[in-house]
Amino acid sequence: MLTKNKGFTLIELMIVMQIISIIAAIAIPNMIRFRIQTNQAAAVGNLAAVSRAQAMFTGAERGYATSFADLRDTPISKGQVAYLDIDFTAGTVSGYDYALEPAGEPVPTNSGVEGNSDFHARANPANPGSFGSGIYYYYVDATGVIRYSKEGPADETSNVL
Repeated sequence: MLTKNKGFTLIELMIVMQIISIIAAIAIPNMIRFRIQTNQAAAVGNLAAVSRAQAMFTGAERGYATSFADLRDTPISKGQVAYLDIDFTAGTVSGYDYALEPAGEPVPTNSGVEGNSDFHARANPANPGSFGSGIYYYYVDATGVIRYSKEGPADETSNVL
């Protein structure tokens, strides 16, 4: 009496592997694209938050903050509410590196922290490129207008978002 072997043939396994490969080839690029879009949207939102925090800071202090610590940590250490609730000093946030640079002339502030007449805030992708953390570089200054560039770090001459 012949017994029938149970299991899959090599052909059946190869067909299943091909189907899985096709599904992965379709899904993985879409997941990367959605991750990049999410990181970029977060970068724009974070720069808008920095701009609002700077507006509140200058309203209270008569000058723009020169560092993220002045917007977040300094008020907290004095028992006040922070102007900015995101900690950009810890490194990369949502795939972007953030920088806050003082600009213009130094201005005396009400609380004695350093202040300036202008600021430049930038969000640069930590790993730029179509398979990295972002494609666009972003910039905002005291005008509150967010600008972007695809070629390199954005500045006041870059395209308006």
